[in-house]
Amino acid sequence: MTIQMFSKSFVALALASVVSPALAAAPRVIQAPLQTFYVPNGFDDNDNIEIVAHGEFPNSCYRVGKAEAKIIPESNTVEVSVSALQYDGEICAQVVTPYIKPISLGIMSKGTYSIKAKQAPAVQKNFAVTARKTESPDDFIYAPVESAALVTRFESGQQYINLKGRYPQTFVGCAVMKEVGIQNSPADVLVVQPVMDFVQNDDPRCSLRQTSEFDLYYPLETAFYGEGLLHVRVMNGNSLNSYLNVEQN
Repeated sequence: MTIQMFSKSFVALALASVVSPALAAAPRVIQAPLQTFYVPNGFDDNDNIEIVAHGEFPNSCYRVGKAEAKIIPESNTVEVSVSALQYDGEICAQVVTPYIKPISLGIMSKGTYSIKAKQAPAVQKNFAVTARKTESPDDFIYAPVESAALVTRFESGQQYINLKGRYPQTFVGCAVMKEVGIQNSPADVLVVQPVMDFVQNDDPRCSLRQTSEFDLYYPLETAFYGEGLLHVRVMNGNSLNSYLNVEQN
């Protein structure tokens, strides 16, 4: 065997010894630790109802897995289970890692429901589905928001909701942001409703637009502190959800 052949064989064996254990270490599917449910208010019996499970992993070697929800009409109960993937072969950062998992329940009848976690029976939450006010999927046309965040201005301490996205193209006139409703509903959920409007070409808001992209800031009348959920309704009928944990200075 030549020196060159020996070198190639040695490298191949070395790579195999490094790669093989990693490939063999398949994650284990376990029940995810579950602490609470976030349930935005404002859904009616014409909406795709969405709830959000929240928990914390003990280190960085976990990933949130699948979620299953079973609606029991006789008792107006929703049974939820959330799985997680545990990667035993990794070097884990020993930091608590929060997660959220949005769960779509589909269209539900008007009424009051109770959510229960199968893996943590003490974790329960109630929510209400109201009667529809219109036959359309939404009461408003929501803007196509692509990202949303709660930010705090360092100088003033004022909190803002930052919305980024791109307005849809129109053949006549243009799309503009009409108004953005922000409310704590319930107290641990910031519900953001970015309502879009279509206006004619002679509207000054069309001429002020330099691009179809938007990057807008809206102040909060009441500051949000503690743990919770930022829930933003968007144009495609879904929503953007992000976990909040804001400390008060």
